[in-house]
Amino acid sequence: MRVSVIIVTFSQHDLLRICLRSAQRAMQSVDGEIIVVDNASTDATPKVVEEEFPGVRLIRNPVNLYYTRAVNQGMRAAKGEFVYLLNDDTELEPANITELLQFMQEHPKCGVVGPMLRSPQHEYQVSAQQFPTPIREILGVFGIAHWLRNRSWSEPIQKRYSRHPLPTRRVDWVCGGAIFLRRRLMEELGHHDEHYLFYCDDPDIGMRSASAGYEVWYLDRTYVLHHHGLSTVKTPRKLRFDIILTRSRRHYLRKFHGWLGMAAVEAAYGAASLLRAAKALLTGRREKAVKHWLSLRCQFEACRMPPEEKQAIDGYASCIFNGLGVPSPNVHSPQAQTVQ
Repeated sequence: MRVSVIIVTFSQHDLLRICLRSAQRAMQSVDGEIIVVDNASTDATPKVVEEEFPGVRLIRNPVNLYYTRAVNQGMRAAKGEFVYLLNDDTELEPANITELLQFMQEHPKCGVVGPMLRSPQHEYQVSAQQFPTPIREILGVFGIAHWLRNRSWSEPIQKRYSRHPLPTRRVDWVCGGAIFLRRRLMEELGHHDEHYLFYCDDPDIGMRSASAGYEVWYLDRTYVLHHHGLSTVKTPRKLRFDIILTRSRRHYLRKFHGWLGMAAVEAAYGAASLLRAAKALLTGRREKAVKHWLSLRCQFEACRMPPEEKQAIDGYASCIFNGLGVPSPNVHSPQAQTVQ
């Protein structure tokens, strides 16, 4: 089998339906499979998959495991030589998968490739960036990188590449919303790092791929429409995304740049929030001050594990082998079920 398409979803049956239809069109001339990992959706998502897409493999979790754990379930269940990870708010052009597959065949050292992302209005979206580093993060949070963005010599301190739209080229990392990988690579890397609930897992893959000797590429000759942000709109309380983002950022920086690098970045974020809150108060913009104060408060709250993360960790024990058909001797999961 050549390609396994894996889609993690939560209560987004309308978007998922569009995504699956486009994936099936793109898979017409490709030997492969489509796997949907449903994170305990509260809407008609499982019913839509079962009734409208009988050829799609559905892995149903009794609890929401969020992204990294759920996508790892899908990758363990996958049989393809290549794995295509898609958000449920994406829509593939018909030739997308064949173009990505051809590129991989032409570049044997490439382990990861990402297509161009466009909005539903076909506007360009940034989908490949440089690695987050302490210097880039600190200069970015204080606005220095933005102020210097038009100077040709400033690219090394920028997260974004200077050219937009970006041409086909090697990059540091590509957006996880649509990312095409060699399954062999992910098995070597140990799949996604589950210390990330979500966020920062895509630069992590880029960094580990490069360390393992694989290339990461951005491909501009094929595109995916990305209904950016819609896949998270229905998530309860929006999961306190800022807290989760902060925890993911801390883990990434600590992992690749050490405690000192992580601490320097967090100090910069805290100082920037404090200064902006004070400035907003002095200029009478109370709403702005509250916003920056909440950003500062978020950094302290991120020191504790949020309930979403605890739920994912606790729930994982009942779902870890879901989709494999291989029961764990230490795990009882009467609720976990797979629909073929």
